[in-house]
Amino acid sequence: MYVKLWMRNKFETLRITNTVDDAIKLFFEKDIEIILITRKNGTLLSSIRREDIAILREYNSDDYLIDVFEPIEDFLYEDDLVEDVLLTMLETNYKILPVVDYDMKPVGLFGFHELIQAMVSITALDEPGTKVILTLNDKPGELRKIVETISNNELNILSMTTCKINENRRMLSIKLSLRDVNTVSIILDKNNIEYDGIYEEA
Repeated sequence: MYVKLWMRNKFETLRITNTVDDAIKLFFEKDIEIILITRKNGTLLSSIRREDIAILREYNSDDYLIDVFEPIEDFLYEDDLVEDVLLTMLETNYKILPVVDYDMKPVGLFGFHELIQAMVSITALDEPGTKVILTLNDKPGELRKIVETISNNELNILSMTTCKINENRRMLSIKLSLRDVNTVSIILDKNNIEYDGIYEEA
């Protein structure tokens, strides 16, 4: 799932020729978390975060931003996968990151709020259905029988996620469109598929 599907399109920018004072004023006028600094051609140079205000105040108010901030290293492309953003956020401890196109021009912001929205959609938490929790051997082919059984009974898979338990076992969560615990359990029992739990989600 791509970052561009959930990114925030509204953001504030300053040019490299703006000053430290311009940045401080913008933070307080707009009550924002981050400001993107762009070069004269509109490409992203760096970003200023609200927590950087203390650093800004160590400089002269008329110092240019290009003389204060180094080129940015932590940013996202609009076609980056949301799953990869999780790792980036963990590594950097940043709660919000700039998003650029392939010309390095800013197109949005992606933060913790957008990440939660994305995960809700990816896991189909916002859709009614029935969730099945199973534990499988972590080896090729284990999933085939389950998917075939669901398909053969004309059930629609809304989401499917896995989590490694140990070296040999993996937990599987499947969200089905059918809101009927009894019907799902009958289908699984009939096909000798063991499960840990079945839950209806409104």
